[in-house]
Amino acid sequence: MGIQIGGLLGLYGGLFCGVLGWYFGRKKAAKQRGLDEVHEHIWQKAKSFSWYMTIITIYFLFTLYGLGVTLHVPAVLGILMLVQMASWGFGGAVLTGLMFSGKEIDSNFIIGITVIVLSVLLFVILAIVSDSWLFLFGSIPFSVIGLYFIRQSKSKED
Repeated sequence: MGIQIGGLLGLYGGLFCGVLGWYFGRKKAAKQRGLDEVHEHIWQKAKSFSWYMTIITIYFLFTLYGLGVTLHVPAVLGILMLVQMASWGFGGAVLTGLMFSGKEIDSNFIIGITVIVLSVLLFVILAIVSDSWLFLFGSIPFSVIGLYFIRQSKSKED
C-alpha cells in the first residue's frame, strides 16, 4: 500500500481548518462576552455526553468483533472519531438551544433524543461495516419512536 497524499492532505487540512475555526470562534465569542460560566457548563455537559456515546460505540464495535465481523483499524478509528465529534457538537447545540429557550428539560425529551441518536449511529455503523446502505432504513422505526417521545414532552408543556 502506497502513501495516500490526498488522504493525508484531507486529514491534516481538516485538523488545521478545525483549529483555525476554533481559535477565531473563541476570539469572537470573547469579544462579545460569550465565554462565561453558562458556556463552560453547556460544553462540559456536551463533552460528557459525547464520551458516553463513544463508550457505547466501543462496546458495539467489540461486540461486532466478537461475532466475527472483520474490522479494519482506520474504519474503527474513523467511526470513533465521527461519533465523538458529532455527538459533542450535537449535544452542545441541543443544550445551547434548550438553555436559551427557557424551557425545562423533560425526561421524555431526553429519551426521544437518545433513541434517535443511538439508532442512527448504530445503523450507520452497521451500514459502514457491512458495506450495505440498506441498513440505514433500520433506523427509521426507532426514529419515529424517538419523535413520539419528543412530541409527548412538548404536549405536556402546552
